[in-house]
Amino acid sequence: MSLTILFVWLFGLGNHHTLFQNTFTSTWIISTILFQFLFFGLYKGFKMKEDLGKVVEMPKFESVGSELSGFVTDGISEIEAVFIFILLIPVIIAFIINFAVFFWAAILIFIAVFYWIFYRAIKFSFKQSLVCKGNIVKSVLYSLVFTIIYTSWFFTIILGVHYWK
Repeated sequence: MSLTILFVWLFGLGNHHTLFQNTFTSTWIISTILFQFLFFGLYKGFKMKEDLGKVVEMPKFESVGSELSGFVTDGISEIEAVFIFILLIPVIIAFIINFAVFFWAAILIFIAVFYWIFYRAIKFSFKQSLVCKGNIVKSVLYSLVFTIIYTSWFFTIILGVHYWK
């Protein structure tokens, strides 16, 4: 991410580019870095192992008992705090209805995308490291194919949004 910001800033000095041009440039930089990473990893024979454990395992919570009995209220009595909370309930509900759905949806989408890109896709790519280890031609070809597969969808979205009429 820092390399992308640095390159866009260096190549953009003195030029005012559109959002489309900056996005396209950033995606090319990310694609180039991904290609180099995959090439180096495949050529050296990198491997990844499954160490995430159970992703859907629910944590076990213990009951909180009387540890909250010494809770400090900063000069507000419990009755005042309850009335303030009751008055803020409509604000909290409005916030949850209007913003929380989009916020949590965005977080879940980013988590899913990053999980797939940074773990599953790279793990799938490095399964070919036994075939490519020490072979420059095969490493370049596999890296090029995987880079095109992993970034072509984003280029398609950028071009589709820009030329949609």
